[in-house]
Amino acid sequence: MKRKVTSDAVVNFDNARPWVEALFREDPDDVIKRALAAEPAIMSVAAAVGKKTVEQLERNGASEQVLSFVLSQVCFAGAVSIELMRKGNSLLFDDLIVSDASSKKGADDERR
Repeated sequence: MKRKVTSDAVVNFDNARPWVEALFREDPDDVIKRALAAEPAIMSVAAAVGKKTVEQLERNGASEQVLSFVLSQVCFAGAVSIELMRKGNSLLFDDLIVSDASSKKGADDERR
């Protein structure tokens, strides 16, 4: 028997590709700062994962330049994920708000 995967995913690859491309063109520090302001708890998890990764690399002799790059890339990946989720939620709620507004307009029209 083939299992059907249940998902609440709103964003597909066609949606995400231009968003990702735009985020990759931005300064990673700007994306990180924006994500940190929006979701500080989630970004702290990304930073903790990055720190653990850097500590492991440091024990294995990685250079400071590599350590800095890895930490910033892990934080950037977390920030990009947050931005994509925010855009996806915006897409979802925009559709719901438009649908809700349309149904109210129709209901208002029917009352007249």
